[in-house]
Amino acid sequence: MPLTSGPRSLREGSVTDIPQRTRSIGGMDRFFGRFIYSFFLLSTATTLVAAPPEPLQKPVELLGFGEGVDREFSKLTDIGITPFLAYYGVYQGNPVGGVQEQRSAYSHLILFGVKLDFPKLTGFPGGSLLISGAEAEGKDLSSYISNVNTVSEAFVTPHTLIFYELYWQQMLFEDKLALRLGRMTPADQFASVPAFGLQVSGGINGYPASIFVNAPFRGSPDATWGAFTKFHVTKEIYAEAGIYQASERLGKLSSHGLDFTIRSNDGELVLGQVGWEPSFGEATERTVFDKNGNPTLVDGNLGLPGDYILGGYYAGGPP
Repeated sequence: MPLTSGPRSLREGSVTDIPQRTRSIGGMDRFFGRFIYSFFLLSTATTLVAAPPEPLQKPVELLGFGEGVDREFSKLTDIGITPFLAYYGVYQGNPVGGVQEQRSAYSHLILFGVKLDFPKLTGFPGGSLLISGAEAEGKDLSSYISNVNTVSEAFVTPHTLIFYELYWQQMLFEDKLALRLGRMTPADQFASVPAFGLQVSGGINGYPASIFVNAPFRGSPDATWGAFTKFHVTKEIYAEAGIYQASERLGKLSSHGLDFTIRSNDGELVLGQVGWEPSFGEATERTVFDKNGNPTLVDGNLGLPGDYILGGYYAGGPP
């Protein structure tokens, strides 16, 4: 998954160690029962119209290592194996003000992994498996300033290596309907405004801060069990819904993302969202001719893209 928005820190959740509880088979049955029921309801579709396809996955380009390395990555992508690497980091300073003046801090988040494209690998239509991890490093400049809004969106945790995502995605009805099942984070699908995703400061953020406080809502690289579906009604209008495991163990760094248990006292977070993504003043494709009269198809401009979202959630169980 390319990094398209600034990461939301684990600071939004508790990192306090919670005593381990006995694993409950009843909890697993209850949670996966909700998965299956939700998928049955949300995957039903009647009239289907055109929808934009998924963004094109490109091979990792290792600049400076030569064309040979890039060619090998291209071969992997051609057979259905797409490795990815995303880096988000900042170095900041506070010359005046705050609790401690003239302090600086560096922080980063690195996401890495691979997407397995099963139509190319096995001929299975529409299916893919995504596996990823994360590495976080750095200091929080806000600890020197003692301000309300977090200065660095790149600060996740001082130092850790985390197993992040593991989910299956199935595309149906000519990619109009997407289904996901596995370990993922709600912030990758809900309550995000892409226009604010690359801001350095948490004061201008792609997510409303209140949802992290009022609900067990998490961002990268804090994944949990979940099921998600998205349906494009038209090219510009979509509807999506998801259910996620809510647990006091979320954000517990000692497990490094490897606590896959589902227990009887775990709750659930259910989210729904509809969106409209118009582009005003968009120009269509046009044909231009060179001096020899040869035609070339040129893409039109994007105009003024917009993103209007209306959503809600229900949270049950641990905060």
